[in-house]
Amino acid sequence: MPTIATDPTTGEMHLYHRAHWHEGKLYYRGQVLMDKTEEESAA
Repeated sequence: MPTIATDPTTGEMHLYHRAHWHEGKLYYRGQVLMDKTEEESAA
């Protein structure tokens, strides 16, 4: 059974050692890796 973690920034549940999307942003270990909301608003 996979281990579930809670992101310290968003509170979102996700698998350990995996990035996850929350509100258009890709998070890993509480930090934003990619922000799709900026790309969409710039277009």
